[in-house]
Amino acid sequence: MAIVKDLKRLNIPTEPVKSVKEGEMIAATLFQFLTKQTTGIGLAANQLGINKRVAVVNVKDPIYLINPEIIETGNEVDFKEGCLSVTRRKPLNTKRYDRVVVKCDNYESNMVFEADDEDDLDGLLECMCVQHEIDHLDGKTILDRRFIPENLKSNKIGRNQKVVLSNGSETKTLKYKKAMPLVEDGWTLEEILS
Repeated sequence: MAIVKDLKRLNIPTEPVKSVKEGEMIAATLFQFLTKQTTGIGLAANQLGINKRVAVVNVKDPIYLINPEIIETGNEVDFKEGCLSVTRRKPLNTKRYDRVVVKCDNYESNMVFEADDEDDLDGLLECMCVQHEIDHLDGKTILDRRFIPENLKSNKIGRNQKVVLSNGSETKTLKYKKAMPLVEDGWTLEEILS
């Protein structure tokens, strides 16, 4: 098995599993694959080409989510994240929530993901990872959550100034003037180089 990097495939929402047992079997496959990776703290089934609504997260403790659904969110926060399916050198600026409540078929009560306090970085990371993996199951990637920070928006860019662009699988450094046609084709302006 290999990580799916085709954005067209990743943008297709997954189908619910019919039973917890089926979800547990898929989760075991996902954990087995994830433990062999040198990076990565979570994995959604469709990242391995399995069109089912199952994801795993391994930040504080290994957790598997069967047919998960976010039913409540906290405050929106800026976050930098990467993805096994999106080839990039640098993390992407995204918007996430500092707290989510998730309903899953394999847990009787709803699960709450958030940092216990401002020093609980693992709690915050786990919360972000859960959102990231559920996004995959909904047919979304970090490219759908990206945003350009205000400091990049407010900068005036000269036509010969170099910028970094990304389409999710490829990154290019070009002069701003030559980069504009790519931006119009859906590439994202990631960074303005000085």
